[in-house]
Amino acid sequence: MPETVVYRPVDIHAWLKLGSESLKKSPVQRSSDLRKTVTGAVGKAFDIGKSALADVGGLAIDRLEYRLHEDRIEVIGVGPTKSVPYEQIRRIEVHGKGYRVEAGSLSFTIRPYAHLLVSSVKVPLGWKRNRMDVAFHLLADEIAARAKVSFEEAV
Repeated sequence: MPETVVYRPVDIHAWLKLGSESLKKSPVQRSSDLRKTVTGAVGKAFDIGKSALADVGGLAIDRLEYRLHEDRIEVIGVGPTKSVPYEQIRRIEVHGKGYRVEAGSLSFTIRPYAHLLVSSVKVPLGWKRNRMDVAFHLLADEIAARAKVSFEEAV
């Protein structure tokens, strides 16, 4: 019996936590000028809000998992767990920067969970496929191969 293939987000949780902690620790700049002090306090409040969003985003990413079994795919961590047999998958659409897997009433979308911005180029982060780093598109490619469908452009 073949081994189940597991796709999980690459480990950005540690980076989100590190960034979140540094935002929480940045001091409010005090000044004799009331306007600068208030502006600094408002900026600190925004940093704390960004920190909280990073914490929540990290938890959501940490739970995300796609399990490719011999006969079906399971999507875990995005709402209730979905289990879709490959034979029910009718098509996979390129949907913006992600992929829409159409399987009747159990359809789902694979979206980039984070992007890396390098010199104004936005690149989706990839996956850990059984603990090995792979490109973002490989998950959709493997689902298409297992379901024996081809990609279509969304209209």
